[in-house]
Amino acid sequence: MRQTSVGIITPEMVRLDFDLAEPGSRIVAFILDILLIIFLLAASSLVITTGVELMQGSKEIGIGILLLISFLARSFYFIAFEMAWRGQTPGKRALHLRVVANDGGALLPSMVLARNLTREVEVFLPLIALMAPDVLVPNASIPVRLAALVWTAAIALLPLLNQRGARLGDLVAGTTVVVQPRAVLLEDLISTASHQNPAEAAAPGVEADGVPQLSFTKQQLDVYGIYELQVLEDVLRKHEATANTELLDIICDKIMHKIRWRRTAAAVSSEAFLRAFYAAQRGRLEHQMLLGRRRERKRH
Repeated sequence: MRQTSVGIITPEMVRLDFDLAEPGSRIVAFILDILLIIFLLAASSLVITTGVELMQGSKEIGIGILLLISFLARSFYFIAFEMAWRGQTPGKRALHLRVVANDGGALLPSMVLARNLTREVEVFLPLIALMAPDVLVPNASIPVRLAALVWTAAIALLPLLNQRGARLGDLVAGTTVVVQPRAVLLEDLISTASHQNPAEAAAPGVEADGVPQLSFTKQQLDVYGIYELQVLEDVLRKHEATANTELLDIICDKIMHKIRWRRTAAAVSSEAFLRAFYAAQRGRLEHQMLLGRRRERKRH
């Protein structure tokens, strides 16, 4: 039975749950990308044809340039966009889909290359074999068409044979296409906590809302973005119910190492440090959004 959601464990040992992309959404996104490629090729063809006529050049040169552009567009359109947009193409962005790594880490260039170069074998070569077999194997049209038909059917059925609905490229690269969560700042966790306990007195060295007075630089706060802030907020909310101090210690150590935080003799607890970092980072992100800058994820 095909899954409808998937849980991915990040390197910080935090589980993130995503809705898997529906086959229909993936097909529509692919069609949108193909239409955009066709539009770019048509525009290129018009420009090149006009240029060849004005320069009185031979048509063979124009055809050669068009074939080269067609190959580059077909081969590197998906690769270029997924690298630049972190797992999205214009079609995926329109359908709110994104490619993520199964190991919870960053989407590496090697993964993007692997999942997209296999598309030649999955889609384009079988289509050429079905529609113009002589291009691949002269004088063997019927056997080539039959082989291409069988191969195309097998590739089309592959997503139905695994729980994640992954195509061949995703299986090779170790990736999954998911529905992109909407990144919005939720109600302030620290403010919520202070409203729930308005009578609590502030401890020495601690503000009235229970957050320790720790100072972070802009460079330290800019290491992470909205996505990581939401993950941290989710962890702190769950901690109120589970009291999993071991998980907080692991996350605290990783964040301290990432932002190069120097521990002092009067070190605060992991929970206190994370709440202080959450409050400071939230304030930094809200300030940046007021100025028109918005970062979804941490810097690479």
